[in-house]
Amino acid sequence: MNSLVESPLLALFSGSLYLLCSLLVFIRVRRSGFFYLLAYSEWFYIIGLGFGSIFLALGVSSDNRIYEEYILQNGLIGDATFYHIIFFSVGMFFGAFIDKMTGIKVDSENSIKFVSHFNGNQIFLYRGFIFLGLSFLIVYMFLVGPVTALSTAAAARGGSTEGLEGASGYLFLKNLAQIGGLSIIFFPFLIDQKKFKFDVFFICFYGIFLYLMTGARAAIFDTLILAMLIWFSRKRLGVAKKTFWICCFVFLGLLFTLYGKGLSDSLFFSGFGDADVVSNEVESIFGKITGQFIHLVYSIDAGVKYFFENGSTISSALLLAPLGIFPGWLYSYLDLEALSWQHVDWVDNIVCLNTFSYPDAEPCTMPPYYSGVSAYLGPITFGFIFGFVKFFIYQKISNLWHQLRFRSEVLWLPILYFILVARLSVLIPNVIGLFSFFAFVGIIIYIFRIFFIRLKI
Repeated sequence: MNSLVESPLLALFSGSLYLLCSLLVFIRVRRSGFFYLLAYSEWFYIIGLGFGSIFLALGVSSDNRIYEEYILQNGLIGDATFYHIIFFSVGMFFGAFIDKMTGIKVDSENSIKFVSHFNGNQIFLYRGFIFLGLSFLIVYMFLVGPVTALSTAAAARGGSTEGLEGASGYLFLKNLAQIGGLSIIFFPFLIDQKKFKFDVFFICFYGIFLYLMTGARAAIFDTLILAMLIWFSRKRLGVAKKTFWICCFVFLGLLFTLYGKGLSDSLFFSGFGDADVVSNEVESIFGKITGQFIHLVYSIDAGVKYFFENGSTISSALLLAPLGIFPGWLYSYLDLEALSWQHVDWVDNIVCLNTFSYPDAEPCTMPPYYSGVSAYLGPITFGFIFGFVKFFIYQKISNLWHQLRFRSEVLWLPILYFILVARLSVLIPNVIGLFSFFAFVGIIIYIFRIFFIRLKI
């Protein structure tokens, strides 16, 4: 069995500490319905950083050529990588418990005043978000054709425009269609209103349609599975029923994680496209599980080694991403390419820079995510800071959820906060740019609403 790390004992300790700190954080929020949302958000890191470090310590390989080539090019995963994970875990613990240590409390009054502007409009906004999302998808399908739209879904998402026959300029419509996912924030109010039960099926239909059109597993996770978890958080169930539903969620999550990527393309290729395009590569279940998540550790190692060779780096693409409220072609037309993250050099795009460490990976396809970006900024120190900040914010959201738990009409605010933190903290430029666009639109709508309210007065 070949060693994959410099110090297996240190890797084992770092993984075990991450799992322990995660467990303590979950115990901290166990009485809040936010527990289920936090588990939904963090299971990716728990498997990748926690169990992933332990697997690497034991010399277990994912049988993935990408990681084998990484080791050949960059050497064994260094000790500094696991020290980084250790300090990230410690920061996570202190971030989640600092309010308990200091006695700081969350005042929900200002939040309630803010959401009062939207009272009575929850169902309208819920349906409106889904309608907008479906509209963008339907327009895209109409412009490129149903067969092309369905058979190139995941490939187009990965950057390939083959098969789109000159229609690649319409891909931005699929990004805009993700606005329908924001309807999930009103789900607690919806399930408490018996006469609106039929509306529950709208988000299920939207999630499935979005998945078929994009090939992105997040389309299912952020709609169907997240909706089920919110429903679960609102119900008082016995131990047996809770255990049953938890097992169902875990099974569905792993099943779709392992086999959901590109499934829609495969189905439609077999029916309408070239059957040879469909991959028949067989990989062990264990290899699939580790291969999906363990890159988090490798990306921290890539960040650490880059730091020691070149110093701290702040991705220009990440800094410019909040300005991504307009498409890249508009910046080119206005001769403002310097303000667009899409026009930076590859070395200034953190996703492309991180992928460079994986010689067998397609360009710009291996994002380092939150934990990896912290390593590029600075090993150990920024590991602690990033862990602290993220879970300090999560704990504040949990406290707000707990205070508003009996008021489903305003519970959408902590869910919105959660979605923003969970999605923005992946630290992928196009995700940040997309949510910046949504925020820009939301602010405009809010300003107009306040203006018309005052005008009536």
